Parts: sequence; C-alpha cells; structure tokens
Amino acid sequence: MKRIFILLFFVSCISVVFGQTYYYRYLYHVDKDTGVKTKKESWVKSGGVYMTFTNNSSYCYMSDKDGFRVKYGGDSYRYIGNDNGRLTYYHSMRDTGNIFMQNYPLCYYYFSTDFSRLNTWNDCSDMKLGIPPSNDIVVYERAAAPAPKKNTPDRLW
Repeated sequence: MKRIFILLFFVSCISVVFGQTYYYRYLYHVDKDTGVKTKKESWVKSGGVYMTFTNNSSYCYMSDKDGFRVKYGGDSYRYIGNDNGRLTYYHSMRDTGNIFMQNYPLCYYYFSTDFSRLNTWNDCSDMKLGIPPSNDIVVYERAAAPAPKKNTPDRLW
C-alpha cells in the first residue's frame, strides 16, 4: 500500500513538472473591431502550434510536440484569471524594466475553459511605431497533431 501511494505521488509530481502539451490548428484571423474573418495563406501553410502548460496550468508557452520551448514565440505566458469564460494568459517584455522593451506589445492568449479553443491577440494600441496597430485576433482549435513528415528515403542503396 505504501508503494502504491509513493508511485501515485511520483506520477502526479512528474505531470506538474513536465506539463501538458496540446496541438492547436490555425482556423482564421478575425478583426477585433469589425468581426471580419480572414484566412491568411502563410498561416494556413504553417498549420498550427503546440502549447505546453506547466505548474498546474499557471504558465503556458509555444513549444514543439515534446514540450520544448520553440526559438521564436516561446515566451512564457502567465495565467491572470478567468474572464467571461476565457482563461487569460499574459506576457510582455515591458515588465522587465528594460527601457528598450517599452515598445514591446502586450500579448494575450485566451483559452476556452476546456482548452479546446485558443485566441491570441497583441495589444499594440499604445505603441508609437508609425504604423497602424493590428486588431487581428488569431483563432485556433485544438486538434490531433499532424503526422510527422516522412524524411526517410523510399529505399536503401
């Protein structure tokens, strides 16, 4: 009985440390103000993203299928609350105190409570970059991960 308890404890600790990874398939962009939906071809080709949740879903980040942080887009997003049935995660380089990062956008991930939908939005409204800010929300849906591409030769030489 003691061994079963220790085994269950160990398994629960592993899931907290290593996290949970889901694949999200790209659906479309939607304009935040007008609600107009647009499919962007370059996004369709990329397919989607893997998201890994750690520390009992207190943090999440873009990752590969094994939960390793990706080079671009791999910043950790912190859970900040439940708003209108959306789980909200937030990240900004402004929080670092680095003066050069003050023009970094405020970045948000919004998940449905069952983690079946993901919306991403970058708030650039207060940035003075000389270009109009994007009001696009990127919409994803949790799906089965795509099959790995076959990189092996079709025969041996």
